[in-house]
Amino acid sequence: MGALRLLSYNIRYGGTGREEALAGVIRSAAPDVVMLQEATDPGVVARV
Repeated sequence: MGALRLLSYNIRYGGTGREEALAGVIRSAAPDVVMLQEATDPGVVARV
């Protein structure tokens, strides 16, 4: 069994307008679980 990869990411001020960049960081880390801080806009979270 492999290691569980966690990503804790503060997207700062809700992340509005930076969805593609945020998604790129998340993809490059290839986490199993993502925890977002300052994710205040559900629409941004859905797009990421």
